[in-house]
Amino acid sequence: MSTLSPGQKTTIAVVLICLVLLVVGMQYMIDPARPTFRGGGGVPSVSEISVGLLGAVLSGFREVVAGLLWVKTDDYFHEGKYSAMVPLCYIIVFLDPHQIDVFSTGAWHFAYNFTDKNELSDRRFIPTAVSFLERGVTANPKVYDLYAELGWMYLDKIKNYQKAVEWFEKARQIPDHPAHVDRNLAHAYEKAGNVDKAVEVWKEVVAEAKRKFDTDPKNYALGVDYGVSKHNLDITLARQVMRKDLWKKPKQANLQVRWKKLKPRVLLVEGKINLPPATRLDVILKDKNYDEELQKSFAWRIDNSTMYFNSVQIREDGTFSVRVDMDANPQIYRLQSEEYELQVIFNTRAAAVQVQDLTGWNGEGFVDPKYQDDSLGYRRLVFRTTLKKSDIV
Repeated sequence: MSTLSPGQKTTIAVVLICLVLLVVGMQYMIDPARPTFRGGGGVPSVSEISVGLLGAVLSGFREVVAGLLWVKTDDYFHEGKYSAMVPLCYIIVFLDPHQIDVFSTGAWHFAYNFTDKNELSDRRFIPTAVSFLERGVTANPKVYDLYAELGWMYLDKIKNYQKAVEWFEKARQIPDHPAHVDRNLAHAYEKAGNVDKAVEVWKEVVAEAKRKFDTDPKNYALGVDYGVSKHNLDITLARQVMRKDLWKKPKQANLQVRWKKLKPRVLLVEGKINLPPATRLDVILKDKNYDEELQKSFAWRIDNSTMYFNSVQIREDGTFSVRVDMDANPQIYRLQSEEYELQVIFNTRAAAVQVQDLTGWNGEGFVDPKYQDDSLGYRRLVFRTTLKKSDIV
């Protein structure tokens, strides 16, 4: 069997190095959007990713491998292998940190589509979704999309409206952002209780929508955009007038809550409240030491914390009941801690419009001597009690 001479080996090595440099150079040339998407880090370090993938990174075929892995991620979703999707998404954005769709769709899956058998979100993945989007923003600071995705996550899913304001404001600073960013910012300001600022943003949105419609008055879409924006401004101004005196005669909410174990891993939480039938209450059961910030850190496996979350609408007579069923999903509700906290919460800022017409944006329309909580700068109702593991299993 013939062997290569030292000169031949050197020649092959030089050719291979030239080919690698050529492929890497071409990768940059065929990506015309790279100056727009180039940003900081925001993706896992090399030490966080399997060394076996580094060959693909160095060879310049990162985007190809990332695309193939994204197809595999979709397979995992449809197979219900949710935990496997998280590290795979991190690998994909390590290979191609400018895949905006992977950041946005991956975070959407984490926060909305990982569910138990009762179609309730596995809330343990929501901090992961936030962290994933934050990495995307860091890697793509000149693109509005992921700022807006974070704003929507906080507005719609997490209900932290001040955080929603912060992210929509950042999205708004990106040139040529679409109009829905400004509209969502106005909604976020209203939900955060800053109604004057919401009105200010709506006025800017209406002025811009009118300017565009005036330049093309036959454009139906522009006309709808202007009309809807004007309606939102008008109705916000009307609500300011309707709700300005709610604090003078606050309603007694009189929240009552009781619970009992129906069988191992299944509780019944029920009670009564003196608020309108459209009122919704959040029912939460979580580890007593549950640390949401810890969930944001990257890990190859989701941890074993327990976080149950459901929302229940009260009946016409003010009563409510919800079955906290953790029996069908032991892989989600691990119940490995010794103590848990059961919470029942009414958040006026997340309430329906017709409920807020009585409770106000900041809870000024109700009081409750036992469960009133003003610690966040606005009024909520918060029932909480500590349960032992033996109370549940």
